[in-house]
Amino acid sequence: MAAMFDCLRAEGFLLQRFDLNGLMLPASEGGALSSGHALHRGPHPGYSDVMVARVERIRAHFAAQAPGDPIAARRTAVMRLRLLQDTARRALTDRHGAGFWLNRRDPMRIFADRPYLDDAIGRLFGGCGALSR
Repeated sequence: MAAMFDCLRAEGFLLQRFDLNGLMLPASEGGALSSGHALHRGPHPGYSDVMVARVERIRAHFAAQAPGDPIAARRTAVMRLRLLQDTARRALTDRHGAGFWLNRRDPMRIFADRPYLDDAIGRLFGGCGALSR
């Protein structure tokens, strides 16, 4: 994946930009309830698994497309990564009452159902489908 991210710098994509690739989440239940954001209390392997799988699909598509048209491959990968970032950010911060949560003590229950994020991303990417149920 590092090779893909190195190539994407030419399109202005920097994984280390916290303002685009990170999110400060509340560490208290009160903060989560008042902000409507997911509660963050440490590791979240389910969420991480979904993100890694999606980024790997983007990387595989990039690797297949790059030999024929490197510019289009970079632009497509950046577009897909930004869609993934935006979808994850909305899922973590919107008061939408969806059914999945980062932590079982999360009062917002944003990541109770991992496939919600997976299905949303699948719809954005043209029906890639859920990774796990």
